[in-house]
Amino acid sequence: MVTDCYMTWLKDKSEWKGTKIVFEISLVNNKTVIELNHVGLVHDVECYDVCELGWNQYFGESIPALLATGKGILFDD
Repeated sequence: MVTDCYMTWLKDKSEWKGTKIVFEISLVNNKTVIELNHVGLVHDVECYDVCELGWNQYFGESIPALLATGKGILFDD
């Protein structure tokens, strides 16, 4: 469970508190699939669009780069 928020740009820093970040790992067609669900982060909260983009960048770009090259990608806050 998320207990605090350090995103300084948010007006309401409490919107992450109490949410849960859930990872589901499965094997599909001999490939590992990792799904992330940020339970409680809903469309109505201030950071939804930016947070969705951030999760997608980390899982779609940074983590694959880290696994392939040993170095992830840092994104601007």
